[in-house]
Amino acid sequence: MSSYEKTIQQMSTVARPGAKLVCEIDFKTHSRWIRDKDPNNIYRYSDWFYHLFYFRGIPNRVRPYEYKIILQNNGWEDIAIFPLQTLTDFEIQSIKPFLKARFQHEDNQMQVLSCILCATRSK
Repeated sequence: MSSYEKTIQQMSTVARPGAKLVCEIDFKTHSRWIRDKDPNNIYRYSDWFYHLFYFRGIPNRVRPYEYKIILQNNGWEDIAIFPLQTLTDFEIQSIKPFLKARFQHEDNQMQVLSCILCATRSK
């Protein structure tokens, strides 16, 4: 189980029914000098190569739909994702061929660079 899945699972066990979750999620690379020029840089690499450069605080590369599934599996409902920062269609089409295959599907919403995620703990 990954650290983000474990965190959601632990949070779900202590959250009362009806509890509200509101969090901001940053999907961009964390390296300052790359962040503004190529925010989706972290999605260009295979998992084994990406993890070679592991450091504390490394972005987890989990996409919005995956957070939604994990929350649903842990008893959350009314899950809403509100994009805050996005890429234009032109920008996303120009980088898409360079993303690893698992990040090229539309479900990944690679245009979303940050979002607000809201959910309610099931009753």
